[in-house]
Amino acid sequence: MPIMGRSEKSFSLEIDMKTVSIMMSTFNGEQFIDEQIESIMHQDNVITMLIIRDDGSTDDTVKCVNRLMTKYRGRISLICGNNIGYRRSFLELLSKAPDTDYYAFADQDDVWKNNKCIEAITSLEKCDHNEWLYASGLLIADENLNVISENYLNNYKNSLESYFIRGRLAGCTFLFTRELKDKAKLFSELNLEDTCMPAHDFLVGSIAYACGNVFIDHRGFVLHRRHERSVTSGGRGIANRLETERKLLKKRKYVNSVVARLLLDNFGELISADKASFLNTIVHYQDGSRSKLRLLLYPGFSSGSLLADLLTRIKIFINNY
Repeated sequence: MPIMGRSEKSFSLEIDMKTVSIMMSTFNGEQFIDEQIESIMHQDNVITMLIIRDDGSTDDTVKCVNRLMTKYRGRISLICGNNIGYRRSFLELLSKAPDTDYYAFADQDDVWKNNKCIEAITSLEKCDHNEWLYASGLLIADENLNVISENYLNNYKNSLESYFIRGRLAGCTFLFTRELKDKAKLFSELNLEDTCMPAHDFLVGSIAYACGNVFIDHRGFVLHRRHERSVTSGGRGIANRLETERKLLKKRKYVNSVVARLLLDNFGELISADKASFLNTIVHYQDGSRSKLRLLLYPGFSSGSLLADLLTRIKIFINNY
């Protein structure tokens, strides 16, 4: 529901509404992007502002966005950039988002239920344990938005140790505070080698776990569309997961230890002693066999998934963590 064109009376009723800046990186997303943007613009009981960075699309994605910018004048902004990959593209958006009450990430081809944002805000504002980040389950859908599976984060262990085994939380479900956004913004120009460049959602989630806490909602408010052009591999079964992990062993190295060092170097004074001890164990796991064993046997270093726990320990054993 666009802001422009409201009567003075109707607008006054919404002055106390929370505002949410939603960051989206696009790349050749013309097929589904209209549907996703419409779902973001029509969130219930919040004012949504969408900032898009196009990552060098060669189709009509930018044309689609420009058309919707005219329709929702003042609520959508667009940055056209070179192709730098979704990790760097999303991180760059952290420094471009306007000041609002809350922040969120969005994939270009999902569809959000109308109450996604307000349910997240309500959940966070009821918390009293320094929760900086809200994350939820999601609904895996096919190209036609038929739900094919549900990921309600069953058996998920809500801890820093678990998150560093399996970053199971989907960035498209995140809603986070300005405090977390401002800290994550420190990495908006992070440009490591591709092999150790962390994903935007893993980095933001890691900061939240290290410096604050995370609220987990086991409900799902995102129809997470899976199709042959999807960038990520979630929701495609165990066999696909194993194949993806096999490929990542060659392409992705040291991500977890790199992020652990970034956290300690930038936020050390905000991290509790027990969390700092765990992160230091990760940073130094390659120092020798005792250091490696200490991490392998670290108390609470499990995720609730035997497969994820095993894969992580293999990475540690071969110095690929």
